[in-house]
Amino acid sequence: MSRNTVFVINSFGGGGAERALSKILQDPTINDGCLTLVTLDHAEFAYRIPDNVNHVCLNTNGSFIKSIYKLVKYFKVNQPKQVMSFLARANCCNVIAGKLLNFKTIISERTYTSSYYNNSISGQLFKFLIRALYPKADKIVAVSKGVAKDLEANFSVDSEKITVLYNFYVNQEIINASNEEVINNLPSKFIVAVGRLQKVKNFSMLIEAYSKVTTSYKLVLLGDGPELNHLKNIAKVNNVEDKVIFYGHVSNPYSIVSKSSLFVLSSNTEGFPNALAEAMVLSKPIVATNCMSGPSEILADQVTLDFENVFEAKYGFLTPVGDALAMSKAITDMLKEENLHKFKCLSYMRSQDFSQQVFFEKLTKILD
Repeated sequence: MSRNTVFVINSFGGGGAERALSKILQDPTINDGCLTLVTLDHAEFAYRIPDNVNHVCLNTNGSFIKSIYKLVKYFKVNQPKQVMSFLARANCCNVIAGKLLNFKTIISERTYTSSYYNNSISGQLFKFLIRALYPKADKIVAVSKGVAKDLEANFSVDSEKITVLYNFYVNQEIINASNEEVINNLPSKFIVAVGRLQKVKNFSMLIEAYSKVTTSYKLVLLGDGPELNHLKNIAKVNNVEDKVIFYGHVSNPYSIVSKSSLFVLSSNTEGFPNALAEAMVLSKPIVATNCMSGPSEILADQVTLDFENVFEAKYGFLTPVGDALAMSKAITDMLKEENLHKFKCLSYMRSQDFSQQVFFEKLTKILD
């Protein structure tokens, strides 16, 4: 691997893209001791990077214009041969800098772009920039087939430029971490959901759905974010404030997920839901929304599905996005003893398809 391989990301706070990049930087097939990580913004690192990775922070404070200016200035001096970036702002800046300075640009797209950005001015601006800039990248790495199809259909990206690369999971590491002791008390029986507390994860729908389930299982939410107070109020309004536990962000979610009976994903949109796949490594039965993209590919081996109410897929239950009644029915059905046992086995079986070896073989070819 070239000494001039550089990775760029907005920051290294908590998130799926940051966690995936952390794993890439730690892998010996990629890390030859000569890698550089550039973060556009300053933030406390949520994930570890190896000591031999050169880290440069540009301190752009979330500004797109400053990000372009400082990245171009940095690359003009350091002259990389290829740059791989993660997240939309870093991706757009990477393409602009690559065209100005003539280096190879590889961008990783991890969200279903059409539905990820809302109709605000900033959301529409990023869609415009993605439509204008992504087709000019040398290579695009899509985290799922759904993401790839969206880029082709709605953002004019040539399919020949796109490689689908599913996330990988080191099963034994996850299992070992799951055996660590949990400091705070947990309910004896609980359902778990994991993710940043923001609108796109739609935990408000999940809480509403949970309130319609007659069960002794409590609901544990792992994560923090701007929706915390709103979600606490939703729980109160639905008379389940004593049954919904806001656990906050934890450095080792596996130790908690492993002790749950059921994992639920309620998102409006995903790229490739890491938390869901990792729960499957831990043999957790899954109930998930049929959002674009990821869940149907993982649970049903299909990019898109059209159904109403609840769909029993090969590896778990899927429900329509935003449908609290369907979600409550799916949770009720999955909590039946026979389904918990059946999908516990199927989850672990499916998790074996996302291997570390396949991932790094494909990534090495992309970077080479």
